[in-house]
Amino acid sequence: MKWRKIITVGLIILFGAVFIPQWGNLADLLNVLQRGRPIWILAALGLQLLWFLNQAALYQAIYALLGLPARVRRLLPIVLASNFVNFATPTASLGAIPLFLRDAEERGLDPGKVALTNVVRLLLNLAWFSLPLSFSLVVLFLRHKLRMYHIIASSILLAVTILMVAGIVMAGLRPGGFARRLGWAVGRLNRFGERLLKRDVLSEERARTFAGQFGEAAIVLWQGRRRLPRPLIHSMLHDGLELGVLYAMYMAFPGPGAPLSLVLLVTGYTIGVLFSVVAITPQGLGVVEGALVAAFTSLGLPMMRAAVVMLAYRGLSFWLPLVAGFAALRWVHGVGKPAPDAGQAGGDDTLMHVEPE
Repeated sequence: MKWRKIITVGLIILFGAVFIPQWGNLADLLNVLQRGRPIWILAALGLQLLWFLNQAALYQAIYALLGLPARVRRLLPIVLASNFVNFATPTASLGAIPLFLRDAEERGLDPGKVALTNVVRLLLNLAWFSLPLSFSLVVLFLRHKLRMYHIIASSILLAVTILMVAGIVMAGLRPGGFARRLGWAVGRLNRFGERLLKRDVLSEERARTFAGQFGEAAIVLWQGRRRLPRPLIHSMLHDGLELGVLYAMYMAFPGPGAPLSLVLLVTGYTIGVLFSVVAITPQGLGVVEGALVAAFTSLGLPMMRAAVVMLAYRGLSFWLPLVAGFAALRWVHGVGKPAPDAGQAGGDDTLMHVEPE
């Protein structure tokens, strides 16, 4: 379809717009990686690849929690592509929901449940992340390094988490009220669209229908809450693997300075993640690098070594997922290629069936 070609061309243009200005930094990254210890560089790369698989496993665990059939191999390209789409549409890491909804349409899955998987994934990540974030803020306070911008960014993250919890609770307990509020929001959006585009942006009736489906999915989530430990473990691994990547990069570039303790590693990493989530640029591009260097320098790591380590770390934790996500778009149904026919979709779904736990 024509709109798919337009989206594909737009994403290619966006990809080039991101990379061309950063070409000098990427060249520096390649030069830096060549000077690192190969064994630790390979270890970091291996951990980053495990991080990709863990992302897909996290979604698969949430799908199973909601009674949806899925396999990691089916979700992996969608999850990879979501890393790029979330960068292109920075909306609290929920910009890739249309990719999952397109897959749900092809496989005949409940769109409300599929949309809820993305919300639950983000909520689990934020809920778990609040623990190391609280720990890191205490460490910064005890070291007299806590600044107002740390408090402001943490408060914003906490507010987003509370709003998401409230939305899920409202959708489950009062689906009618949730549908009315979503319809109200869509109505306001359509008024803006009418003025700017001379047409409605979204269908208010479809929004209310979707809100009802989302509410039903929230009820299913509450009923399956005993199966939450599995996706929560994957959420913990999400940060644990990234901590491993950061430590491997630290070991790959030896230099002066005190040994990097677990406390300093967690604190510095957490501050970097905080400013990748709460940032004025997509995924904290250009902000996280400075925040990481400043955090580790304030914690005792020499600035030159901190700059090298953080540059190499961001190469694997940011640029590699971005490139892999752009490449994966070609394999995601509905983007860059036509969807399969009904027979193909049905045949594929039989291979992907997972019995609810």
